[in-house]
Formats: sequence, structure tokens, C-alpha cells
Amino acid sequence: MKPAFLGAGILLLACLGCGGEETPREAAVVDSGEVTASGGPTTPTNVPESQIEVERVILELEKVIEKGQWDEKSAKIRQLAQYGPDARAAIPLLRSLVAGDLDEHWLVRSEAVCALAAIGPEALAELAVGLKVRDGRVRRAAAYALGKVGSGSDEVIAVLRDARRDIVWQVRAEAVRSLASHGAKAVPEIREALRDQDRRVRMAAAWSLRQLGPQAKSAMPDLRAALEDEDWLVRSAATYALGRMGRGAAADLAAMAKDENWAVRWAADQARQEAGL
Repeated sequence: MKPAFLGAGILLLACLGCGGEETPREAAVVDSGEVTASGGPTTPTNVPESQIEVERVILELEKVIEKGQWDEKSAKIRQLAQYGPDARAAIPLLRSLVAGDLDEHWLVRSEAVCALAAIGPEALAELAVGLKVRDGRVRRAAAYALGKVGSGSDEVIAVLRDARRDIVWQVRAEAVRSLASHGAKAVPEIREALRDQDRRVRMAAAWSLRQLGPQAKSAMPDLRAALEDEDWLVRSAATYALGRMGRGAAADLAAMAKDENWAVRWAADQARQEAGL
């Protein structure tokens, strides 16, 4: 669980539709069903209901993109995300939003990123696009979303490796927190982040290793080095992380109980209690 004071926080929103000529997708929906006496399409018998619903929401999103407000668009994208992998037909449209092909509010683009994550690994290439756009807020959303897709996937970890080198510290910190969602395979990348130039990224790395606990025992040498960090928040986070590594960290915790900063000393005491030392 990501600590509240590190928290990422991605706002997201959307909705609606309007009149207009029939689009190719509308035609496809009509052609896939029978025509009633009133001239309207019926529900096709050979297409899963979820796919029909996704097509309907895509149509509504296309219309609201044309004339709606950013909050309406975001709400409609969230509706798409609820279908998860069944919303794969929306990938091209969501990619256009993320990449900036459509001139949209950054929150709309961030919402599209999260919808792609809900679709799953099939949308990984589009999520990677989100890490390359100019708006750092959208890149941060993409880094966050990658913590929700493809758990333990080598491909996702490789994409997050690139995000960890972003010029914006918030994106790097978000990438580090997302790496923790991918288990032991991600530990080498998180260890590297303990040497980031920004203290907030180093702190995020230490908390991520704490989250992984015994899975991250290979990072103990890096955490011990972090106990010497000039920033007390980093030292505190590293102390907490070592407390999750078992009795092998007893000496380290005892040493940190004498740190010059009271908060670090308190962290050492809490870590020792948690470890049963």
C-alpha cells in the first residue's frame, strides 16, 4: 500500500453524446443486428452483451469528444474502464486521447491512461506511449497505471525502467511505487532508485522495498547505505524497510535508535517492535 504522504493521486472524469451522421462504427452496430418494424436495430444474437455495451459507450464517447466538456468525457471514459479487457475495441480511440492526437484536457488524457490499464497487458504499447508525451502530468498517470497491469511482467517492468529515468521527479517516484506492484522481479530497479538525485524518489524507493518486505532482502545493502542519507525522511523510510527484512537487520535498527533525528529514532523503535526484536 502506498503511504498517504507519498500518495500519487490521479484525478479522472467524462460523459454524453449528440446528434450527427452515422459513423462507420454506428453502421457496424446496425449491420450486426436485425431491423425491427420501427427501423431500429435489435440486439444481435451472436455477439456478447458486454461487447455490444462497449460499442455503445465508444459511440457515446466519440460524440462527447466532439462537443462535450472535459468532465463529461472523463466520466464516459471511466464507464469504458469498467468493462476491463472487454473494452479492447476502445484501444485506438484511447490511444489517440493519450498521445495528444486529439487536443484534450490533461485529466481526460490521464483518465484514458487508466482505462487502458483496466483493459490490461493488451494495451501495454499504448500505456508506453503515455510515458513519452510532453505533459508530465499524463506521464505520471501512465507510471501510476502501470502498477495496475501485468503483475510481474518483464515487459511492464522494462517500460517502468524507462519511466524511472524521467526528468520529472513525480514521474520517477510514481514509477518506483508502481514497480513494487510487480514483486521480487522489480527489486533491482527499486534498488537503483535508492540512489536517485531527488530525496523524494529515494524515499519512495525505500517505502516500496518495505512494501515488498522479505521479497526485497537482496536490497538490504542498499537500505543500509540509505541509513546514511542526509535527509531524515529517507533514513526513516529505510529504517522501516529494514524492519521488514527479519532479524538480520537487528543491528541496523539498534544503531538507528540513536539517530540525531527524533523521527528516525521513533521509526527504529516501531520497526523493532514490528520485527519482534
